[in-house]
Amino acid sequence: MPIYSYRDLEVYGEAFELALKVHRRSEDFPSAECYGMTSQVRRSSKSICALIAEGFGRKDTVVEFKRYLRMAHGSVQETKVWLGFAEALGFLAEGAYRELWEGYDRLGKRIYRMIATWDKVGSQAGTR
Repeated sequence: MPIYSYRDLEVYGEAFELALKVHRRSEDFPSAECYGMTSQVRRSSKSICALIAEGFGRKDTVVEFKRYLRMAHGSVQETKVWLGFAEALGFLAEGAYRELWEGYDRLGKRIYRMIATWDKVGSQAGTR
């Protein structure tokens, strides 16, 4: 199936849904963390989506798109770190932490595979 938009990428949809979950879960973080951990975990989770979208906009150059995917993969790792802090400090229940962490672990693996295979499937990316 042709890929016409970043929204057609499964990794984008997965990243978007996870970022929404992070945002909702972080609404219960202490107000003292509003400009600290709450802001950091929200920004890192949302940056994954933004980097995938921006990179797709540069998909004509495989190297450039992969560069953005690598940055998105780095943001996945950063988000996992912030989730670890949130769980360790008692801001996230263990079950919520595990669900989010496992989601980001899967997403990171999918982005990594995409980096490795984009030149093979990138030719499917069409234009409308």
